[in-house]
Amino acid sequence: MTDSLPLIIDAALLASTLEDKQSSQQIAVVDIGKFDDFVNERIPGSRHLKYSAIVKTAGDTGGLLPDQDQFQQALRDIGIESNDWIVAHDRTNNLAAARLIWTLHAFGWMRCSLLDGSVAGWQAAGQPLETTNHEKIAASALTLHAQPENSVVMTTDLLLERFDQGSETLIIDARSKDEYEGKDVRARRGGHIPGAQWLEWQQLVDKTRHGMLRSESELRELFAGIGLTDSDSSRPVVAYCQTHQRSSLTYVVLRHLGFENITGLEGAWSDWGNRDDTPIELPA
Repeated sequence: MTDSLPLIIDAALLASTLEDKQSSQQIAVVDIGKFDDFVNERIPGSRHLKYSAIVKTAGDTGGLLPDQDQFQQALRDIGIESNDWIVAHDRTNNLAAARLIWTLHAFGWMRCSLLDGSVAGWQAAGQPLETTNHEKIAASALTLHAQPENSVVMTTDLLLERFDQGSETLIIDARSKDEYEGKDVRARRGGHIPGAQWLEWQQLVDKTRHGMLRSESELRELFAGIGLTDSDSSRPVVAYCQTHQRSSLTYVVLRHLGFENITGLEGAWSDWGNRDDTPIELPA
C-alpha cells in the first residue's frame, strides 16, 4: 500500500484500504452529514463532524474559514491524529464534505480524500453499513501547526487587486443560472463577478450513477467548455458560489484533475455581493 491515496477515492479502494492491515495509512472516515442519519447507520468505523465546525460567519458574510483553535478542537474531539488520512463524505451531494477538504487544505492538511458518491456510492459498491450503536472515539491531542495557507484561499480584497492588475485569472461561478444572472438574489446585490464563467456544480455530477462524479474525460470536457484545458494547468483559477460550499466541489474536482493553481473564494458571493466596493456584472 502506498503512503497516499487519490484526492477523490471510490468505495472499492476505500474498502480495500480499510481492510489492509499492512497499510501504512491510518484511515479516519469522517461523516459530515446529519447526525441523526449517522446515528442510524454509517460506514463502519466512521466518526461524525458537525458542519458548523468548519465555517464561520461574520455579519452578512458566511462561509469564512473557522478560527484555527475552533477547527483544531473539532478534529481533536473526533480523535483525529496527526498521521491520519481523512476520507470525507456527507449524506447527500458531498458539498459539505468537499468544503471540509478545502478547509483541511487551507490549514495545510493535504492527507485527505473525498469519497465519490458518498454513502450511496458505498452501498452501490456492495459495501455494508453499520447500524449498531456507534462508539465515541477518544479525543486526541492534535496540534495544527500551519496557519491558513493562502495558496488555496482567495479573498475579495486580493481578487480586487488582481482586477486592477489585469490578471489572467479564470473565475468559475458554481451557483445556479438564476443566481449567476441576478434573478435569484441572495445578497444585497445580485449578478456575478465580472468575467466569471458559469459552470454549476451539479454539472459535475452523474445523477445516473448514485450521485458519483462524471468520468474524468467528461469533467475535462466540461471545463474545456469554459476555456480551461489541460494546457492551462498552471493558470490561476478561482471558484465561488454563495458561501463556498458548492464551489468547494469545483475546487476538489479541479485539484483531482491536476490543476494546482486553484483557489476558493472565502466568503464567496455572501461577501462580494454584500460589499459596495466590488464590481458586478449582469446579462446584457
